Amino acid sequence: MESCNQNAAKGVTIKWYIENFQFCWHKTGERLESPLFNVDFLSGTSWRLWFYPRGDDDGEYTSFYLFREEGGPEVVDVDFQLFFYDSESVLKSARDSLNWYSFKIHQREGLECFKSCGEVSPLKADPKGTFVLSLGCTIFNRERDGFGFSVQPLFTRIGMKRIYGTEIIDNVTDPDSHCNEDIVVKPLLKDDPLINIKLSYVDDSLVIKMDPVNCKAIKSAV
Repeated sequence: MESCNQNAAKGVTIKWYIENFQFCWHKTGERLESPLFNVDFLSGTSWRLWFYPRGDDDGEYTSFYLFREEGGPEVVDVDFQLFFYDSESVLKSARDSLNWYSFKIHQREGLECFKSCGEVSPLKADPKGTFVLSLGCTIFNRERDGFGFSVQPLFTRIGMKRIYGTEIIDNVTDPDSHCNEDIVVKPLLKDDPLINIKLSYVDDSLVIKMDPVNCKAIKSAV
């Protein structure tokens, strides 16, 4: 768990970096959770950031929340603001005003319609060829008697696996398989599929059959 213990500061800014975000295929209602962190000027409470790439309820908008974990007093008053960085690293606030909430344990607060899915999608890779989505939350110290803000970085990496030893075969019939699974790949903002993928397990081998549905809509692939 990461600790933000600079009590003299005006507040703390949590910067959450999600690597390989282009491989995130979460459905509406499915979330990413940041690593656990605490804020000492909030009575040693523990927190996470919750991000829904396709929204908590609306598939066209992302959802972003501050969530309180176990620990500390029953109720804590929190003044916070959510934000993200766009592809040019320009800070974009979710709201102009500050947000005051009385948090109980296991309570979340934030924005159900944070930004549209298109706004938060990484448009280009960093120098290492990794697509990173940068989100954040500033939690303000109620006393406001300090100078500046402490900064705490958090990192989440979406796992990816490269498969070697592949064989490409065109125009073949489906082999006899032990089990099958059909997968439909869709873009974030639309329900129309891009690719139909059929997975089959045959003679200790995984057979992947890919059928592009809308080639014109596929601009790049990694």
